[in-house]
Amino acid sequence: MLEPMTERSRSPLQPIAPALGLQDCEILAPLFEINARTLHLLARLAADSGRPPLQLAEKLRDLLRALDEAALRRAAMCPLMLVEIKPWDVPESPVRTPEHIGQPDWLPQESAIRLMRSAITLAWHVARSYPQTAGIRLGLPAAAVLRIRELQLHELEVIAEEKFSCLRPRWEWRVDLWRSLLLGGRVPQLNPVNKASLQALHLIVSDLTSSSTTWGDPLRQADPSHADPSRSDEPPAAAGRERTV
Repeated sequence: MLEPMTERSRSPLQPIAPALGLQDCEILAPLFEINARTLHLLARLAADSGRPPLQLAEKLRDLLRALDEAALRRAAMCPLMLVEIKPWDVPESPVRTPEHIGQPDWLPQESAIRLMRSAITLAWHVARSYPQTAGIRLGLPAAAVLRIRELQLHELEVIAEEKFSCLRPRWEWRVDLWRSLLLGGRVPQLNPVNKASLQALHLIVSDLTSSSTTWGDPLRQADPSHADPSRSDEPPAAAGRERTV
């Protein structure tokens, strides 16, 4: 079950809620489309008679099979991206849960490339047009937002074609949250921001404010001279590294 949201847990959301509701509302339609494609791909994995390559799809199999098209589209109306763009130029994340170890690619290559192309393109647009709320909408730290907004158009295609495995379902170990999001799609409602969406928003804020990141320091990304070898989350070889895709 999802943890109840207390007054204390709501407090980090208060400064960003107005901006999320008004400032960048034009990006909601493509965001919902990416979320819907993600849910449809999960549903396709769950519909397979064999064991899905993604543990999340296996644990949600019965629910995903029971939801119709309309319910999946309603569930997709979470105002946050349900897939996560992982750093594409690091060999391995230093923080890995048991669920992630040895995890195979969760999508066929063609489907993964298409989804990554949509996700990185939208992320690029949001990072450039709405930098104040990009981190929340995309679930990315400031260093990642800065990195993505500086990409050239041709680099987006390279990332989609070659780094598609860096796109994963967000919080794939939080089956309870995904189940709540899917169950929320069963009931038509005027306001798509239901309790599960608010819990997801709270979790994004918590992740961005308390978790370590492999994206590095925004200053270091902008200027290698700002690199600090004493930082525990920076490999020594990263200092002074040229910017690459």
